[in-house]
Amino acid sequence: GSARASGWEGLVFAGDAGGTIHAFNPLAGVPLYRMCLEKQQQLRGGSLVASTMVWALAWAGDGTLVSGDSRGQLKLWAVGGGGGAGGGGGVGAQRSGSSSSSARGTLIQAVQTHSADVLSVTACPQEGLVFGAGVDNKIACLQRSVEGGQWQYSCSQRPHTHDVWALDICYVPHHKPPRVPILVSGGVDTKVCTYNCHKFQTGLALRLWPFPQHSVVSTASVLLPGRGGGGDHPGQDADATTSEDEDSDEDEQAAAGAAGGGAGGEEGPPPAVDTTLVAVQHNDRVDIWKLQSRISGLVDLRPSAPSASEPEHELWARVKVGGEDSKGGGRWNLTCAALSPDGSLLALACPRATRLLQVVHPPSPRGSRRGRPALKKVAGGLPLACSRPAALCVQFSADSSCLLLANQNGDLQVLDVSAAGTGAEGVHLVHTFPRGCDQDQGPPTLLAVSADAQWAAVAYAGGCLRVYSLDSLRLFWALPGFDTPATALAFHGGSRGSGGEVVVVVACASRRFYLLDPDQRQLCEWSQDLGGRFPPQLLERPEVITNIAFDPARPQSLVLGARGFFCVVYLNRPVDSAGAEISTRTSHGNVNPRKESKSRRISKADGKTVDTSNFLMCNDYTPLIHVGFTRAHEMLVIEAPWLSILQSLPKTLYRHRYGT
Repeated sequence: GSARASGWEGLVFAGDAGGTIHAFNPLAGVPLYRMCLEKQQQLRGGSLVASTMVWALAWAGDGTLVSGDSRGQLKLWAVGGGGGAGGGGGVGAQRSGSSSSSARGTLIQAVQTHSADVLSVTACPQEGLVFGAGVDNKIACLQRSVEGGQWQYSCSQRPHTHDVWALDICYVPHHKPPRVPILVSGGVDTKVCTYNCHKFQTGLALRLWPFPQHSVVSTASVLLPGRGGGGDHPGQDADATTSEDEDSDEDEQAAAGAAGGGAGGEEGPPPAVDTTLVAVQHNDRVDIWKLQSRISGLVDLRPSAPSASEPEHELWARVKVGGEDSKGGGRWNLTCAALSPDGSLLALACPRATRLLQVVHPPSPRGSRRGRPALKKVAGGLPLACSRPAALCVQFSADSSCLLLANQNGDLQVLDVSAAGTGAEGVHLVHTFPRGCDQDQGPPTLLAVSADAQWAAVAYAGGCLRVYSLDSLRLFWALPGFDTPATALAFHGGSRGSGGEVVVVVACASRRFYLLDPDQRQLCEWSQDLGGRFPPQLLERPEVITNIAFDPARPQSLVLGARGFFCVVYLNRPVDSAGAEISTRTSHGNVNPRKESKSRRISKADGKTVDTSNFLMCNDYTPLIHVGFTRAHEMLVIEAPWLSILQSLPKTLYRHRYGT
């Protein structure tokens, strides 16, 4: 049967499927005593069956053990002092007398908190709180009373839609006052929720979406043959598989399967069309979607999308990470992936190695509606020093001639890929920047390169930021860190031939963002004028900023993207002494009166009402995966409809709701 274990002061407790909790002395290797739960007296074919299963154990402090079982109960046991030597240190000992033996395995209390199995239990001994969750998607809280030490049912929340399998307590190091306990829950619905233990009864859960923190979308603009006469069907993909086995590195290749084409009646190849390619990273594959130019409206980027009603897009290619772990660990998941801006190269990395593939765009065959790509390994591959250790972040320069890798050791590697695919020496390592911070800062999490390929920036998990000069190949600026770790990083300006000023934009977990001037090694004038006076509508959002984008037609603005909103920031509008102002609008340009800032400044110009707010927020899309610009005045917004995710999950426990 199943077993769950918990340890405390030299004792180890294990619960099994037979309804028994065993106490062991791990040093002596002998059992000390056991605690038996009642049987479920249910008749099945005339016999009594089904013992109570112990699903979870946790420590509640003061010598008290908490168990969660299949009867939907949280039981509190007095287990005495550590080491199995007895001693009435628990509440059970105080209630049952001075005998040390009575404190070992005494049931103090049983509370019916759930209507089904309790799958996870955790406790916060300092606050006298116990939390339990289970199949009925409810998180229940027990609180120890000040008088008498009894445990009482306090409250419950239902932030999840399915079974809750995990609960734990952590502490926020950046929070004031320090060591504020935070409850974290995770369940079958793929969400992670956090709660302030001090405000569990009155506060709401903060839901974290099940998507990577880094960007999983990259775009490219290429010229591809247009539509011809008969042929294949949209949505049919070209599959390529890359092996991650150490013994098959020499034989690794990506074979693209061409889609079937029919004989058409056209006399010659169709004209080239400006096409946008969108590469989306999944767990073990990368899907490359083909969008026709000037698409406006909703586009369904799923393999099951209807081809008749959505003829403008198709699943153009799919790269699968193949190969099983030689030690039986299963497939490796992708860590990061990026498509070059010209659509010719695809870089991807898993925990084992980094790969670089060449995307060949063949001309459309005569009579076929569209050509299919050929995905193959770049001749010569990556240098061994760049392939392993694997990269955690990959990024191409704007002209696709440079590839940057931030690997697991914290090093930044610069590769010249301008001649990739032309021969054995097509890819070579230009320079390796050693780790620019201490090991306690953690691994690199974000990587960005300027449009002119003169600057690169790396953000680490600990919060520090390093800016490198790719011209002089040296560490140019070392920033100790911000108020919270960085969640998004990008360069603004600096296009080749424009001679514009280069600005580093850094967004932090506190929903604040900063504009940095790498040349002067200081904050830009806009951030200095703002002085941290961000609008509360932005700072109080539960989501963090994960994406930064720029419209080429509006260099004096930037777009901040999060899972639940995107916000346009106007850098050319002055900030008054009261701080920045924000307005909320829909995707159709209409002002939402319920969410409109009362302090929004409106001025009259030629008889028209002009919005002079510094921020403009849109809440129409959720959850957002990506916000970016494919060209001037053309924004690409990708969202993952939550309803489609819920439809793929198993059924939940039926719960009767009042009025239904």
